[in-house]
Amino acid sequence: MASLAQRTTWVRSVQPLMVAAAIVSGSAASAQVAMEAPSSDWACEPSPTPPGTAGGWMEEGVAEPYAGDGMALSAATDDCTPCPPGGPCATWRWRTDALALWRSSPRSRPLFSFIDDGDLAGTALDADQLVSDPLAAPRVSLFRDNNCGTIVEASYLWAGNFTSQRSLPFDQDGYATSPPGIYGNDWGPATDTSLNSVDATLVANLQTAEINVRERFLRDMAQFLIGFRWLQWNENLQMRDSYEAATDSGTIFGKDKYQTACFNNLFGGQIGIDATLAGSQTGFRIDGLIKAGVFYNDATQRSNYAYVDTSPYEFSTSGRVGSPDSVAFVGEVGMTAVIPVHCNLDLRVGYFGLWMEGLAQPTEQLSKQTLTEFDPRRGFLDTTGSVLVQGLSLGLEGRW
Repeated sequence: MASLAQRTTWVRSVQPLMVAAAIVSGSAASAQVAMEAPSSDWACEPSPTPPGTAGGWMEEGVAEPYAGDGMALSAATDDCTPCPPGGPCATWRWRTDALALWRSSPRSRPLFSFIDDGDLAGTALDADQLVSDPLAAPRVSLFRDNNCGTIVEASYLWAGNFTSQRSLPFDQDGYATSPPGIYGNDWGPATDTSLNSVDATLVANLQTAEINVRERFLRDMAQFLIGFRWLQWNENLQMRDSYEAATDSGTIFGKDKYQTACFNNLFGGQIGIDATLAGSQTGFRIDGLIKAGVFYNDATQRSNYAYVDTSPYEFSTSGRVGSPDSVAFVGEVGMTAVIPVHCNLDLRVGYFGLWMEGLAQPTEQLSKQTLTEFDPRRGFLDTTGSVLVQGLSLGLEGRW
């Protein structure tokens, strides 16, 4: 009995032998049939493998199914044989997605308080109220399959800028900085410097690049991945307030400005699993992805405090801190519905979620820095922040 490798020999390789045999036997009709047999027009057809078995697209005229995208297995040697050219047993895959993303708000930290009858009376603005608007972000990926179960992946994502703006309406002497102040500055009834108005703007951006090696298992229904990832998460917080104070020489009008920028550069390794949760490799299916890793965070923060009034007088001081070094965690999950629209093209619709822990965030630095007109400048880096970026994805995957 012929082996699997022998039975999957290309039809166009056998055709000349069929013609020669027909001529030797003297059958002109047989020779004509042999000459008309298709030799190079390969058509995409789903492999007739039963549910739950390894499958993939196969070429018309090939008797046995392929064991996954891009390889055929020999029963005798268990070796890989190349797929026929021109079909969807592709060695390259290109994927592009458009994502609609949201980010979680910072952790709760009172920023400004109301004043009622000369006393603090509740929080007027909290850090967790800085909820950013959603944005659109591109993601591109390229996969190289060696036809024997190993895949190399390169991927890049850019998302910027997540923006949140909040303001408090004008209220004469109606606001104060919430304890313990901002950079050590405590404005309110206790210092006779109550505030009239407040506004805050928080902007963040994300970009990440990764290279992974994937190995198939579970009869090609899952892939184990391991790789290197770089991720950058940057945030910039600006807050301003206005005030006025009566003096012997008249009323002074002034403004305070607070600004903190945090930069997080994460480098590390990750592992994960990408698996088919439902459906088949040749038709509609649902894929699930989970990966996580531990990262070194090369983080820094830069803060600045300034004020100007109508005396005229102005003051400004700033500080930059980049230590201590820290460790961060990054985890990613995804679930995608894959809809074939052609043998070499799929439509992809899904969910994307990215969790980052161990970050430097601006609202976490406000109580860790001392930037005042009268105290020595000092501070340290806080890397206890975390953020969740999540959203929906829509994209295409092509194979060749």
